Amino acid sequence: MDTEEKNIKWFMYVKEIQGAASCIFQSRAEMYNNGIFAGDYYRHGIQDLTHEITKKCLRIESAAHSEKPEKAAGSIHDSVIDIINYAAFIWAYINTINIAKE
Repeated sequence: MDTEEKNIKWFMYVKEIQGAASCIFQSRAEMYNNGIFAGDYYRHGIQDLTHEITKKCLRIESAAHSEKPEKAAGSIHDSVIDIINYAAFIWAYINTINIAKE
């Protein structure tokens, strides 16, 4: 496989996981944020969010060393989706807090 083919596959997987993260975000937002500000789930702000990302990174590290790769792949996939969404929440939190200060 040449470089161009590798890049095509690479970006296909990036778009795929971003799409999955967006779908999960939408379904959970509809389920959990009825009348509640989403940022209130993270009482300690960015510290809570980075803690969640750290936990997911550790889960990926653990799964990567699993002796059951077929189960590990699902766990890694789910953790990557969660990390994408937590990173987006950090961005939203920073911007929401800045708006509130104005």
